[in-house]
Amino acid sequence: MYGGMSKKIAVLTGAGISTSAGIPDFRGPDGVWTKHPEQMNVYDIDAFLANTPVWNAQPGTAHKALVKLEQAGMLTLLATQNFDALHEKAGNSSNVIVNLHGTIGTSHCMKCHAKYNTADIMANLDNGFPA
Repeated sequence: MYGGMSKKIAVLTGAGISTSAGIPDFRGPDGVWTKHPEQMNVYDIDAFLANTPVWNAQPGTAHKALVKLEQAGMLTLLATQNFDALHEKAGNSSNVIVNLHGTIGTSHCMKCHAKYNTADIMANLDNGFPA
């Protein structure tokens, strides 16, 4: 409490929070588009799916700090431009997260709309994951 008012925090995150977790950004010195400018106009889905760090990346220190802010009752909004689902993996709740560009954390069956963890699908592709 400061001056009789509670502190509430809104956070906007982007690529910088995830580069420390091993996920390359698009425009930085080691960015996907910097190293592969041919992918700038049409992002290569096969290259993305083959990029295992995205599926296996673990939240970094900054992700974990945002969980602590939420647990302390101070974080009211966590808007992210990232689609890596690391905020969810770190432990932030869906009550505060707004995924501005969607998320790769979950996938849905186009026929029955069943929800799956995308990492589970990717891990089981060679084993005939149920359709």
